[in-house]
Amino acid sequence: MRLFKLIRKKINSIKQNIIKHEKNTWCFVPYGDDFTGNIKAVFEQAKKENIKIVILTNSKSFIKYRQCSIIINTANNKFFFKSSVIVCDQMLSIYRFFKYIDLKKKPIVNVWHGIPIKNMFRSSIQKSNPFLQDEDFNFHIIASSESDAVSMRKCFGIPESKVHITGLPRIDFLFSTFNCMQEEEKKINWLTKNKKLILFAPTWRDDNNSYYQFSDDELINLSHFLKKFNCIIGVREHFHHKNNSYYSQLAPLGALNLNNKDFNNIEVLLKKASLLITDYSSCYFDFLFLRKPCISFSFDFAKYSTKERGFLYDLHDVFENKICLTFQEVINEADNTMQKIISKEDDCHIFNKFYKFNDNKNTDRVISLIKKLTL
Repeated sequence: MRLFKLIRKKINSIKQNIIKHEKNTWCFVPYGDDFTGNIKAVFEQAKKENIKIVILTNSKSFIKYRQCSIIINTANNKFFFKSSVIVCDQMLSIYRFFKYIDLKKKPIVNVWHGIPIKNMFRSSIQKSNPFLQDEDFNFHIIASSESDAVSMRKCFGIPESKVHITGLPRIDFLFSTFNCMQEEEKKINWLTKNKKLILFAPTWRDDNNSYYQFSDDELINLSHFLKKFNCIIGVREHFHHKNNSYYSQLAPLGALNLNNKDFNNIEVLLKKASLLITDYSSCYFDFLFLRKPCISFSFDFAKYSTKERGFLYDLHDVFENKICLTFQEVINEADNTMQKIISKEDDCHIFNKFYKFNDNKNTDRVISLIKKLTL
């Protein structure tokens, strides 16, 4: 098997040497069934700049982009070999495409999908390898700030020169309405009507049995809170979490199911929400950029810290509001938050720690980085 792999890689390496790279051709390798977040912003800008786009995917849903790109389902393809760069938002080790491809031939720019709070890969308890075994990549990753860059180096085990502080392209979506999001904005406005949206967006957990179960009293207290402030709660579960365990518990309160199939762009929900309740999701940092209040519901803090992934930061240095260990604390904190006027200066030191740039030029900086790497 190892000999077969070496032979296949050698054949493909010869192909790559024969087929000339085109610096204006970029290969996008999205994770999931559509572009979202950082890779979506880069893709949309690349289209505007007349970059030749190749999309490498197994998902049939990308067929809708066939008018502006070439869609392939294997890296053993002349269009892939012609591309001068790989743009991705996950680790290449999850893709079978590159099993027999020599990835040293072109730069890989990983735009990731947010500022991590949780440990990942080399920084995690498991110390897992984020890359394919025995591979040497020309790997680059973006970051939002110096603190974020330090965390990325820690998680991926790469040198400082490979981490580029450009800001996150997904933040640009928070500045204005983009054409690709208009329908979703109309939909969330119609669903919420005249009510304030409380967005509940918990993170993914490795243990499917470790999600929180609300008591009857907690649901009653939450219902009273929602009525008191004319709010509606929307549940945005992680797209890997298929059984809707949180939405099914909160549906009797009139909760909205804001899943990624109906709302591909979480930025639409963040812009609409008055308050975010999460545990350790990186969407918190997008909400921080909007200078809106967020509450961390860390019901399994002790377990998550020591037996699951653990954290890159002290949570008290990340969240401006109290870290809540019980749901009653969440309701109390939410009540206090909705009653007071939140000063935009309250979380300024946290904002500055995680954001070097306070503008909508993050995508432009990433585009410039990619062009520089493909010279």
